[in-house]
Amino acid sequence: MGYIPPPDGDKDTKASKNKSHPVNPIKTSSSSSDSTTITIQSPIFPRNPSVGLIWGPLMPASDNRPALCTMIGLQFFLGVGLFRYARRQLSLPQRGRGTVLKSILAVASGGSLIFGCGLEISRLILPYDPWYEEAKRYRELAIKNGETPSLWFGAYNYYRPMNVKSWSDKLGTWFENVEKEMNSGESQIEKPSGILHRLDKKKFSEVYAKLRENNNTRFKELLSELQGVDELNKAERLDLILEGKSNYINSEFNKPGIQLGTHNMDSDEDFEMVWLNFEPWDELKLETDYDIRLIPRYASPEQEE
Repeated sequence: MGYIPPPDGDKDTKASKNKSHPVNPIKTSSSSSDSTTITIQSPIFPRNPSVGLIWGPLMPASDNRPALCTMIGLQFFLGVGLFRYARRQLSLPQRGRGTVLKSILAVASGGSLIFGCGLEISRLILPYDPWYEEAKRYRELAIKNGETPSLWFGAYNYYRPMNVKSWSDKLGTWFENVEKEMNSGESQIEKPSGILHRLDKKKFSEVYAKLRENNNTRFKELLSELQGVDELNKAERLDLILEGKSNYINSEFNKPGIQLGTHNMDSDEDFEMVWLNFEPWDELKLETDYDIRLIPRYASPEQEE
């Protein structure tokens, strides 16, 4: 059951919440009269990485998958065009040494371009891509600091992408971890062990039934508190909350409410910017006490019959 902060209190408690945001790597300034601004010179051209594309500064951000697919398609058609050019050169009635050399270079270039497309497609279908995660993280950081990163190039002026060696090292570590998990899962299936394996089936059924009964009882208690909550009395409940007379207000909660100030949430982009700035899930995680119970699936004797 959630709680709502009380509406009354000192004005300072209603002020916007000061959070420890990551420092903007582009510029940092203070509000004092003698404040100084430290500016890190951003690259003139974006340097988005790739394993097989040739577009250089026109390369889109790694988290912009539609743009990557577009550039892969353009490079593929360029490679096919070089193959067709070589075919036309070889079909000429008079072929000299220069014509044959041009055809060989066109075939080699076209093959390299198509091979690069294959490498980039392989990167896109990977379940984990360090470049994608890096570009996505810094795009969210730019939005969180109130800036609008480029839709095509991403937040390229916020960071320098990791090099190919770092990318391959991270990818290799991920493959090793996945392999270890798969091997450990197979070993557990072949050689079941642990307390759940040694636990008697009848005893386990009793424990499972007791936990399920306790959970159902708790669910009914929680739902009983919301029996009178519906759309018909929504206005009345909101008035009581604003007046500080609602039963859902925690009087001991002294944390200020979220104030949007001049920000609005008229679009999905505005909502995403506000969400990233306040991070409600992270705060809820820190303020919530919870425990986790791992209950494997097991059919009761009645279900087996």
